[in-house]
Amino acid sequence: MTDKSPGIWQRVLRLEGDLSASAARALLKLRFAERDHGRMRDLSAKARAGTLTPQEQTELDTFERLGSLLDIVHSQARRALHKKPKRAS
Repeated sequence: MTDKSPGIWQRVLRLEGDLSASAARALLKLRFAERDHGRMRDLSAKARAGTLTPQEQTELDTFERLGSLLDIVHSQARRALHKKPKRAS
């Protein structure tokens, strides 16, 4: 069974109106801290070794969901930056 959360989030997380270029650039700066990247690497290694505790599995699942959310937000921001401005009639 596959996780359908990213698809659901993408349908739900729709920005109302146009996103300004400065807002889009600000959203693209949202990132995990280096400390969190290190923790994700540690948890992933433990998962591959089959030694995750239930609490660690929950933590890893949370990181994965947040990563999916960031991917969606970044995608929307990139689309906003590539959108051609509307011409005045």
